[in-house]
Amino acid sequence: MVNRRRPTAWRAPRMLSLQQQEELRAALAGPTPDGAKRWRARDVAQWMAAQLGRPVVTQRGWDYVQRLKHRPQVPRPRHALADAEQQATFKKTRVVNLA
Repeated sequence: MVNRRRPTAWRAPRMLSLQQQEELRAALAGPTPDGAKRWRARDVAQWMAAQLGRPVVTQRGWDYVQRLKHRPQVPRPRHALADAEQQATFKKTRVVNLA
């Protein structure tokens, strides 16, 4: 007996080749073309459109940001009036008991 239903596991082909993905990874490590602090999906889509020579929707830019596992590396926010000495005394210290 043969299942004649159509398969549902179809995925669209990748827009960028492996070489282009590595170029995008290198571009994501640097500054954005417009000088913003972080890459946005729109910026990635515009970069892809320039590479491919055709329009690319913003969603595809977000897809490639996720596919390349790019995370913005920004420091955690700190309070402007925080006292470093008080914070150091408040921190927990880990005591390992190997008895």
